[in-house]
Amino acid sequence: MSIPGSSLLTLLTLAFLVWDIGFGPPPWMRHWTVTIYPLLALASLRVVWKDFQAFPPGRKWLPLAVGLLPLAILVLPLASWLRGSAFHLAVREVFSLFVIHTLFLMAREGVRLSEILYARKSISPPILLAATFFFLILFGTCLLMVPESTRGSISWLDAAFTATSAVSVTGLTLFDTGKVFTPFGQVVILMLIQLGGLSIMVLTAFFASFFKAETTYRENTYLGDFLGADHFADLLGLARKVVTFVLTIECIGALIIWWNLPPLPEGNSLGDRLFFSLFHAVSAFCNAGFSLLGDNLHDPLLRFRYSIHLVLALLIIFGGLGYIIHFNISDFFRYRWQRLKAVWLRRDYTDHIRKVRLSLNAHLVIFTSGSLLLFGWAFFLLAEWHRPVLQEHPSLWGKSVVAFFGSVTPRTAGFNLVDMTALSLPTIFLTLLLMWVGASPASTGGGIKTSTLAIALLNIWHTLTGREKQYVANREIDPQSVHRAFAIIVLSLLAISLGILVLSLTDSDKSFLAICFESFSAFSTVGLSLGITPAMSEFGKAVLILLMFLGRIGLFSILGGLLARREPPVYGFPRENVLIT
Repeated sequence: MSIPGSSLLTLLTLAFLVWDIGFGPPPWMRHWTVTIYPLLALASLRVVWKDFQAFPPGRKWLPLAVGLLPLAILVLPLASWLRGSAFHLAVREVFSLFVIHTLFLMAREGVRLSEILYARKSISPPILLAATFFFLILFGTCLLMVPESTRGSISWLDAAFTATSAVSVTGLTLFDTGKVFTPFGQVVILMLIQLGGLSIMVLTAFFASFFKAETTYRENTYLGDFLGADHFADLLGLARKVVTFVLTIECIGALIIWWNLPPLPEGNSLGDRLFFSLFHAVSAFCNAGFSLLGDNLHDPLLRFRYSIHLVLALLIIFGGLGYIIHFNISDFFRYRWQRLKAVWLRRDYTDHIRKVRLSLNAHLVIFTSGSLLLFGWAFFLLAEWHRPVLQEHPSLWGKSVVAFFGSVTPRTAGFNLVDMTALSLPTIFLTLLLMWVGASPASTGGGIKTSTLAIALLNIWHTLTGREKQYVANREIDPQSVHRAFAIIVLSLLAISLGILVLSLTDSDKSFLAICFESFSAFSTVGLSLGITPAMSEFGKAVLILLMFLGRIGLFSILGGLLARREPPVYGFPRENVLIT
């Protein structure tokens, strides 16, 4: 099978960009290598022209707009050269445009590849999602291994561990991210966090929404599974809405952090402060927990910056609720406001205002998340009130913020605002339970999910009270959801238990509590640790990599994609009770 010309051009452009940034050509080659940028841009114009011919009349503006980038890469250096500037310096001035152009080529290629993969009936959505995450981790590992990514050298296993932790939005780290990784390496980690939090499939659907007007049934099936949507109405528009929402919230959070940020000890320029703020905003919303500070948020620079703590906590909560829940809540309050306004103006609203109700998912997620946050907040305050963790914060406001953050961050975020090894045993145990529950479905977080816990508890209550069916918020819960919830709970405990067993053999010098905490943190993609992550053995790191990967994709989803029957059996067997006491 031959490789299309556009794919070959994308590969060459990306490879040259990585080589130029990551390895850096020798000084004697720099004057010559810059000429490759205009040549690649010239080749891109041919791809743009083909797109222009293929696009329908109503969408021909898109290839024209994209074509402005390679055209600018050709024209601007030439204009500077005619004004007397050195040609290689003139080309370097449009380097940022070339990077953006490369991203557009990758997005275009991603849309083309997704159409090919969606057409293959043998690939289920969970397996496709796992494959995209695997190749993203592989790509990130290679980028982190280039010389310009680190100050020094790291092993392939350490690079794979960092890439997996970023893509799975876990946050377990082996090094001080701000000191070991260069600005290029930090950008790579930020990119992996964003792609891992949103999922490549969602971003591909976002770009596909500009390239085409509608999708096939199979594409809708895949996108609905990735986005957590229960209907097929305008899923490309939903993907565009999700990406726009995420980027907007992250930018707002970054601006608020930048406004409240104290002077940075190493590099305090406007660019440094903006990147620091954006890195932490993206890391918080994606529930990743990566920080550019050596001691995470417990670093003296941010330890007592309570306004920044609250911003990060809100970003974590927003990212952990799930996109569909956000849109459902927004539509519900918009409907309520329109109805209230119509009643106030004495108008009939039943005909022209579409009724919106909170979904069953929204009811379960909001109630469970709120209960866990409030309970964790109160428990943290009571358990740590007279201990050094809260005693270093003299004010009641400071103690309350730290306790609230301590309740938020185990929900798969991974930022540590306190010294985790100084926590009391009850607080560590509660943190472990909160990590296991995690965030909500179709969000950036991990864990078994809040709705899974809610359904399991409701099923226990209804079983104890002798009810065969489960009802909540005037809705009946589908029995299939109950079966799925208990399967997820059992599989998660099996995977974590197996991880603890293996780590107890490979890292027997670590305490059992620390190993348990590490395993729960890895599988639930949290990133909190009792300080043993950098000291893990090579095999122990490999085990944590596997736990992070399985936790992000979902062990139930992977096994379901591999073992699920294509068609249900047409036969049945006699039913018999099993003795359970």
